Amino acid sequence: MVTELEDAVAAPLEVEVGGKKMKLHPLVLNDYGEWDRWAKAQHLKAAAEAMEIMPAGQRSQNMRDAHVAATRIYWGSPHAMGVLLSISGRVQTAYLALRHFAPDLTADALWDMLSPGGKPDFAKLNELYVEALRISGYESKDSDGAANPQDAVMAILNMV
Repeated sequence: MVTELEDAVAAPLEVEVGGKKMKLHPLVLNDYGEWDRWAKAQHLKAAAEAMEIMPAGQRSQNMRDAHVAATRIYWGSPHAMGVLLSISGRVQTAYLALRHFAPDLTADALWDMLSPGGKPDFAKLNELYVEALRISGYESKDSDGAANPQDAVMAILNMV
C-alpha cells in the first residue's frame, strides 16, 4: 500500500518518551547512511565476538567473510531485515528520527529513557519505531489499522 502524501511529508510528530515530550522527524538521507554504518559495525562486532570461540585456523577466514557480508547490509537490503527488526535496530531507527530535535540524544540514552528501573518498555519502543517509519513514508499498518513493523520493513524492501 502506498503512503499518503500528507503522511510521507508529515511535520514532525510529537511523542512522549520517559515522561519527556520529544519530536520525531522523518528520516533523511544522512540518517539512512548513518544507519548503514551502524548496522555494518554491529555485524562486524558480532563476527569478532564469535571468533573468540572459533578454532584459530578459522578466525581469519571468518572475519574476511564477515567483511564481505557487511557490504550487503544497507537500508532496504534483504540482508538488513534482521537488524532492522531487532531491538537494537528499532532503537537506532527511533534515535535517528528523534535526534533532529534533540541533538544531545544518543541511542544509549534513548534506551535508558525506554527502560525506567531497568525494565524496557517494548510497546513504547515499537510505537516510536513504527511512527518513525510511518512519517518517513513507509506504510506500517495492518488492514485493521494496527501497527505492523514487519509490513513497514517489507515496504522498505519493495522500494529498493
